[in-house]
Amino acid sequence: MRASKAFTAGTLVVLLIAVCLGAIVFATSAGASTSGPIHTKSIREDSFKNYDFSNMIESRSHADWGIDMIFFGNANINKVKRKLSPVLPASGSPMYARLNNNGSGWTWDRDSGIKSNPCPTPGAYADHMRLYAPSNTDYFWSSGWGSYVIASTHEDHHECWFTRWSGESERAEHQIAQDWLGMYGGNVQWSTFRMENRMETGNGGPIIQGNHHWRQDGKATLVLVQ
Repeated sequence: MRASKAFTAGTLVVLLIAVCLGAIVFATSAGASTSGPIHTKSIREDSFKNYDFSNMIESRSHADWGIDMIFFGNANINKVKRKLSPVLPASGSPMYARLNNNGSGWTWDRDSGIKSNPCPTPGAYADHMRLYAPSNTDYFWSSGWGSYVIASTHEDHHECWFTRWSGESERAEHQIAQDWLGMYGGNVQWSTFRMENRMETGNGGPIIQGNHHWRQDGKATLVLVQ
């Protein structure tokens, strides 16, 4: 069950209980999991790594989730977040992406992302997306895609409980793209751009490493932003 988008008194009570129990972890520990190979992806003159990271260390043991969405056309980070705020009104914990804008050199961008609920309880989950772009503009620009931003997605399951786990990026990617289509229509190109970050079993199931449940097909969905 996807967690309610509304923040109720009950949600706040659960959040306070979780704090008292020491059960809140705002990000899945990337140290307990290992991603697939890290690749540099390029769009004309721009480049970025195909995963985001739990800190400013580029390594498979610090990878958090694969980059699996690109918002293009007339996109910037604040605009995409604002347009998705009806379904992703909360924020999460920060991660980092490695970017090279227009060949100017590698830098890090930090984002806490947006999610459907800050504290999904047992039996519920939240979709969570983090967006990245050069910090001085909040977007990349290319002659082919216009202004664009990249994103990673995943689900946080009963995050405020002891049985918490995160993952199922493929499902979160498709849900967020479907939410966009439902609100704005337009051009969504499903699983189009090859990211080389496929993490799933041979029959399409999850690869489970502790509370990190990898599942993505290695291709990013493109969403046109007007």
